[in-house]
Amino acid sequence: MPLTVVVGAQWGDEGKGRIVDLLAAKADIVARYYGGDNAGHTVSVEQEIFKLHLLPSGVVHPHSTGLLGNGMVINPATLLNEMDRIRKAGVEVNPDRIKISHAAHVITPGHIALDGAREAARGEGLIGTTKRGIGPAYNSKVTRSGLRMEDMLDPVYFREAVSRHIDNVNHQLEKLYDAEALDSETIAAQYQDYAEKLGPYIIEVGEFAYQALKEGSIILAEGAQGTLLDLDHGTYPFVTSSTPTAPGALVGLGLGIGSANRVVGVVKAFQTRVGEGPFPTELDGDMAVRLRGTGENDWDEFGTTTGRPRRVGWLDIVLLRYAVRLNGISDLALTKLDILSGLESIKLCTGYRINGKATPTLPLGPSNLEGVEAIYEEVPGWQVDITSIRTWKDLPDAAREYVSRIEELLSVPVKIISVGPERSQVIQRLTIMKRIWIFVLVVPLVACLPVVTPTPEPTASQTITPTSSPTVEWFPPTSTIESTPTVEISPTPEIMAELGEIIFKDDFESGEGWTVPRSDRGEINIANGEINIIINEPGSFFVGTLEKPDLQDFYAEISASPILCSPRDEYGFLFRVFGRNQYYRFSLNCDGQVRLDSISGETGTILYPWTRSASVPVGAPSISTIAVLAVDDQIHVFINGDPQFTVTDRQLLVGSFGVYARSVGDTAVTISFSDLIVREVLPKE
Repeated sequence: MPLTVVVGAQWGDEGKGRIVDLLAAKADIVARYYGGDNAGHTVSVEQEIFKLHLLPSGVVHPHSTGLLGNGMVINPATLLNEMDRIRKAGVEVNPDRIKISHAAHVITPGHIALDGAREAARGEGLIGTTKRGIGPAYNSKVTRSGLRMEDMLDPVYFREAVSRHIDNVNHQLEKLYDAEALDSETIAAQYQDYAEKLGPYIIEVGEFAYQALKEGSIILAEGAQGTLLDLDHGTYPFVTSSTPTAPGALVGLGLGIGSANRVVGVVKAFQTRVGEGPFPTELDGDMAVRLRGTGENDWDEFGTTTGRPRRVGWLDIVLLRYAVRLNGISDLALTKLDILSGLESIKLCTGYRINGKATPTLPLGPSNLEGVEAIYEEVPGWQVDITSIRTWKDLPDAAREYVSRIEELLSVPVKIISVGPERSQVIQRLTIMKRIWIFVLVVPLVACLPVVTPTPEPTASQTITPTSSPTVEWFPPTSTIESTPTVEISPTPEIMAELGEIIFKDDFESGEGWTVPRSDRGEINIANGEINIIINEPGSFFVGTLEKPDLQDFYAEISASPILCSPRDEYGFLFRVFGRNQYYRFSLNCDGQVRLDSISGETGTILYPWTRSASVPVGAPSISTIAVLAVDDQIHVFINGDPQFTVTDRQLLVGSFGVYARSVGDTAVTISFSDLIVREVLPKE
């Protein structure tokens, strides 16, 4: 199902709002699933700055529907004020656009008073809460004494329930904390008014989201706070009262475990946190001021909700590894890379020294970080302003090396990089990080292929002259028939081939991805002594040519990363048979199934129907490496290094293969293809 979860990979304040704003441009629904108005997301659109605390930040897009999930605790005064402010800014606000879970809990002035009283009673043992009633509201939820949004559907009953609640709070304030009591009748009357205004927005959000996913809608779940503030898995007791990690999105929205297909971890290019608690890489002095800023700018490191200056330090890879594992992060969005511009060198914490012993991981989670000594790796900085850069290749070498080093240490790609606070100041790589072919291909196939020492990679001579692509009807009419296979096909091929030198290698990037309204294609022609790579897509035409005489047998692999993809949408490889208007189509769909077809003229034959593959995760995988080995009269197909099919056809000696993406439904599909490697197959002795 097309659910993407965006989580903070640090202590919050990573810049999730602007990443969600970016991704929400292609989402039908944006959702908050946990937390309350202790979280603040700042979204900048042209000259307008939105500071959102409860509403999903993606709601500023006019096409999206905003959900507030059952995992949230909601201060109705804050919510109504926020709705009014964005309405005045021109954002449409009505029950069709914003929907609130009936099971979300309500924050009252009683919760806020208890929060302040409890924090004051801790003395020097402060946790550093925002004093907005979040913890006490979750306390009420756990003790089954809380007020839920569904109670507002009967405003008169709700008024009475609020009055009883405040009376109970007053007893605690006076007896336990020697604090002043609250006016229960005034508060109850005010909350009755809130109920009358918010009642039309209250629905069963879980059912709404479930049906939307079934119909192919794209939902973007927006986390609040950060991984290291998780109640169970954060730096306890200096944590929030909820579950801001990716698994919490399912509980907080009322969805099942198979719903999510992508988890984006948002991480700042350095480390920050607000409040008390351990911070192994914390800096002070001039460098802290340099990273934090003075507070004069909206993007300086001061809390959106509290205005408190944030503590700052170098990026902590140990904690980030933990966040990747805990959330199942598929790719990263790196924010504020521009802040590091002008530094002579930059440090990365790659390990800890605990009791004199070095470790790259957390022995007992992040709650035991006192006395930990950070182990640093120092990398060169860059001196140029990068705020106007919009492509990966235009970044300074040192900036690219810094990002690549983070990827290498985490084994997770960085797909989005922000280089400034504005919506447009983003580099979207949307490709997987470069990987050496021997780890991607040869290691998984060691049982099938002999170990070969790779020969030096030759330099490809490329031309920019477009080469015409063969005319082939890639998708025949709907009268496609099913019949008995006319070729030999085996789902478990046995392969004995020796791979030779790399004859072509490139990491072509398709900008924001390859978006197609119905179908599109790219083709790699291996014929007539040369390789022609042709990628046809809106606004782009790329041709690379490498001369390689007498090329017949070959191995090729390409990486595919679905970005926006409904379950039935397809992408994959096509193999055109030389000399005939025929090709084979190997497909993945975005629900993790594979299929093989033979297409001849206007007739399609299903050779292998849609079947779940153990090599592809359920739901659209973030990355799949698709490979073909054409040798003798056979083509062998692999996904993620695992063999899938062998097709035997005596006219496959010389031909071409291509990549394609296809939208089966009414919405577009976006696929990013990258990391093409072509190798020759050595003749048998």
